[in-house]
Amino acid sequence: MMTAPTQSQTRSTNPLFLSGLLGWIAALAGSLIIAGVTDLLGVQLEIAAPPDMQTAVPLTLTPILFATLVPSIGATILFGLLNRFAGKNAARIFQIIAIVFLLVSFGRPFGLPVALSSKLALAAMHVVAGGALIWALTLRK
Repeated sequence: MMTAPTQSQTRSTNPLFLSGLLGWIAALAGSLIIAGVTDLLGVQLEIAAPPDMQTAVPLTLTPILFATLVPSIGATILFGLLNRFAGKNAARIFQIIAIVFLLVSFGRPFGLPVALSSKLALAAMHVVAGGALIWALTLRK
């Protein structure tokens, strides 16, 4: 005779994982929108290319995917650890850390050997990605 699975037998998706995934999707979507708008405005988005990181190359989808995915994973892990060890202050501590990381992240686009319009668009992508992660992990109800 079959019985219905109990609560402990059913698999549930971790809400933190879902929030991190939502943050990544929002960060990626926002960054792609900025890339699309700059393209429509005729601004060539460029990034530095290996090996010397002094050669500017056009920005493609792959760097945008990784530049949003890696911080999303890191932010989700950090927020999970803060939830575990910082209790009710986890969200506030995470927001402060995220804003500091966002401010530090501006060094990269503004240090690139590219046009100012490209630097500003890349910095806007950082703001959108950081804001999306902060929203998804700590502000979304």
